[in-house]
Amino acid sequence: MFQDLGHKRGIARVLECFSITAAAQSRPEQSLRLAGAAAALRMHIGSPLIPAEQSRLDKQLESARNMLTNAAGLEVWSSGWEMSLDEAVDEALGRKDIAKS
Repeated sequence: MFQDLGHKRGIARVLECFSITAAAQSRPEQSLRLAGAAAALRMHIGSPLIPAEQSRLDKQLESARNMLTNAAGLEVWSSGWEMSLDEAVDEALGRKDIAKS
């Protein structure tokens, strides 16, 4: 719905929620990739999370980060930064195969 409306801040929020869900389901690559895509989108639109929200998100993604090496986590996060908005939404909604790291 946010995509149809062009509401990018809403899209970023939903990507973060999907990222948290993936972390809770022990899918660290998808979790960090979606979090990276959300962070890139927020930077692009000039709508960063407030510090309390960022801290909460970081805490919720901690399990995903702990499942990967630092290098692997950074690589996956960076791949999220490079995704187009459509690619990120497709991945979050399961409309494409999840890239393997």
